[in-house]
Amino acid sequence: MPSNDGVLAVARSFRVLVIGGSYGGLSAALNLWDLSRGRLPRFNYAYDGPPPAHRIPIQTTIVDERDGYYHLIGSPKSLACEKLAAESWTRFQDIPALKSPNFKIIQGSVSKVDCTTKVAHITDTATKSTITEPYDYLIVASGLRRAYPTVPKSLRRDEFLEEARKHTDSVRNAQGVVIVGGGAVGVEMAAELKMLEPQQKVTLIHSRDRLLSSEPLPDDFAEQVYSILQEGGVEVILGQRVVDTVAIDAEADQRMWRLTLGNGRQITTGHVLSAISRCIPTSTYLPQHLLDEAGYVKVNSSLQFSGNLPHAEHHYAVGDLAAWPGIKRCGGAMHMGHYAALNIHQQMLAECSGEKPNLKTLNAFPAVIGLALGTKAVSYTPDEGTRHGEELLTALFGDDMANSTLHAVGNVSTKAINRARLKASAHETHYIEVVIHDDMSTGAVSRRAIARFQATLDAEALVTVLAFSAAASPQHALSKLASRAQPEAIATCIDIAYAGPAQAAANINGLEVAIFPDFAMGKTNKTDDFLSKFPLGKVPAFEAADGTTLFESDAIAQYIAESGPASAQLLGATPAQRATIRQWICFAQGEILDPVTHLALWRLKIRPYDEATETNNLQRLERSLGCLETHLKGRTWFASEEKVSMADITLASALVWGFSMAIDAEMREKFPLTVAWYERLIQVDGVKQAFGEKNFVEKRQPYSV
Repeated sequence: MPSNDGVLAVARSFRVLVIGGSYGGLSAALNLWDLSRGRLPRFNYAYDGPPPAHRIPIQTTIVDERDGYYHLIGSPKSLACEKLAAESWTRFQDIPALKSPNFKIIQGSVSKVDCTTKVAHITDTATKSTITEPYDYLIVASGLRRAYPTVPKSLRRDEFLEEARKHTDSVRNAQGVVIVGGGAVGVEMAAELKMLEPQQKVTLIHSRDRLLSSEPLPDDFAEQVYSILQEGGVEVILGQRVVDTVAIDAEADQRMWRLTLGNGRQITTGHVLSAISRCIPTSTYLPQHLLDEAGYVKVNSSLQFSGNLPHAEHHYAVGDLAAWPGIKRCGGAMHMGHYAALNIHQQMLAECSGEKPNLKTLNAFPAVIGLALGTKAVSYTPDEGTRHGEELLTALFGDDMANSTLHAVGNVSTKAINRARLKASAHETHYIEVVIHDDMSTGAVSRRAIARFQATLDAEALVTVLAFSAAASPQHALSKLASRAQPEAIATCIDIAYAGPAQAAANINGLEVAIFPDFAMGKTNKTDDFLSKFPLGKVPAFEAADGTTLFESDAIAQYIAESGPASAQLLGATPAQRATIRQWICFAQGEILDPVTHLALWRLKIRPYDEATETNNLQRLERSLGCLETHLKGRTWFASEEKVSMADITLASALVWGFSMAIDAEMREKFPLTVAWYERLIQVDGVKQAFGEKNFVEKRQPYSV
């Protein structure tokens, strides 16, 4: 993400307390962290101005009852699919961005907030002791108290996985499943269970005459949902309330249930799931006068607490807990978190400079929704009405309920989403992955993402992405696409050699790589336009849409590696890991690529043959290969036992010419571990596409007159 290298440090530091580590809370915390470091916020990709001009020291504390982020909109499927369950819960300690010393995570519950003294009282889950946490700014994002199975009972990831396993087994082995409640959760739960367990009899009972009766949605939307459920094999009973549920004995000691409906009909089933529980705001820790009759926090359009309260301007509520009109959705919560971060940052700057803060104001959310129903999705927006289909499911939810549909956060600005023909579902899809995995706030967009958005919008024109990772520019591309822009070249990358690491890093990060199509060495890089950006005329060279220009392959590769969700894997998550990876990158450049280049140049007819140079560099190469061989004993990769890093990728790139020209069969026999590592590496997804098939020379070409 673009940053301002000339930012001014602010002497004063601020303490921020975030209550709730889900969509709204993480959105607020991470966007504010970006702004405090002189970066553009990760959701604000339509922003055309410069990054913030000041770097503000902040310490953010996040309090949550769970030990991690839980992907709530995937809950109907997570509790019926063990694979998705494992992907839907990410511990806070495993989120790269939150490993910064600027963040403190407390697993616990808030019992009281004193808004006058700006102190929160927290009960620590592990120690059961009470902690007092002072703050300068408070963001409440603890959401609603939802009953099982809408959300899991567990508060720890390991307990949740066991809970999901037991739930899946009980549903699979039951003699029929009845779901009571035909709201959004109930219909999704019924559809997902029937899809995952097609042999199971699934019945959905709703007390009203139409599904989703409590939502401000048109009849044709509810009718389409009803139709898809029936097509999928779900029995739907409308207009009947369950008046009695009695446990009965059954053969083989398997518990059965008898449900009695309002019309006297009785249904016997092996498992009953309730999806009708009333959601209760988790606002009991706040003073009563700050809440409306239902317990929601009263806020103004800037999301600050409203009413008579000392320091009201320093208290914010976002997400489901805020008393704000519209259907409560994760996309809306994250949008609110984004706005809260922008406004708090403005207030911090104002406190330091004395200038008046420029606060964002939130508009009412339109009635929009997107539902995943087995193999199809249904969506509604005021502009497009009701839409449905299998392609829509892929576009909106991918194959994991939108948990990683894009490797970016907020690819489309709020304004663009409002113009888009599926703006509601775009919010749901495009505000997830990097909040959880990206520690550098980049948000580059893959071709897959653009293709999905095109399919969603029925757009005919492609936005041409000619970028390794143009930071803000791919988001701009999607924003343009959302509003039906004409084709646009976003950025240009020029490359003819040494681009393997950058391409592999881009692939692993899910970023799009394209090479300048008409580049001619010695011509293109000698033009006035090229030299105005790269005065030495060196290649590879890189230009981002925000004007960032880079040369030197290592710098370009680092930029790409650091610009996506796999940055911690590629460059290391700790000082020791980063230093180890940097060590091998330096080794590759100085101890491998240098002798390999000297051995290759005369074979490429670029320089004349010199016997002393040949002998000396063969000896240097053998010595370096010996070092690699020693290090690889008992190892899979150079810096990690689990996944490849830029250490492996850069070393392998340095050896490409070596294996194709100098390291022949006789030399390879001396270094079997290194050869096996190289062959293993170039089969890794992402690396394979960048490096291609292996090219091993059988016999090194001798010099002949």
